[in-house]
Amino acid sequence: MKYKKTLGYLLYAVLLFGYLFLVNYLYLALVRYNSTYFNITWLIVLVVPVSYIIFGCLLGLEHIVRQTRKDGAWSVAIVRLIFLGLPSLYFSFYWSLYFIGPLRKPVLPAWLPQQFFSMAAVVFGYAMITSFRKK
Repeated sequence: MKYKKTLGYLLYAVLLFGYLFLVNYLYLALVRYNSTYFNITWLIVLVVPVSYIIFGCLLGLEHIVRQTRKDGAWSVAIVRLIFLGLPSLYFSFYWSLYFIGPLRKPVLPAWLPQQFFSMAAVVFGYAMITSFRKK
């Protein structure tokens, strides 16, 4: 039994780190392509947040697997989604809103690192996936 659990966690870790390597490779490829052709900035500002949201969902995958094994009806933690999900969603797509959306003047300080927005996307993905529970 412990062998199966250990193997499951090992595969889970390989999945997470493999996904991170894939996202980093995709980001670098998009930046190289953009520096050559100068026409896909909008794609970068959309792909990066979505990829980190997916990573956050992958982090919460264990929670969903546990919940599917329980009996009962599904419920959604609406308060969690409103107070944790919406702000992190806004920060996740902040640069997308600035470059290709309705936000015409940056509201946040320019000294905030890109990692802040990437972590907000991870938080959103994790909050979204862990908001689903069985009662």
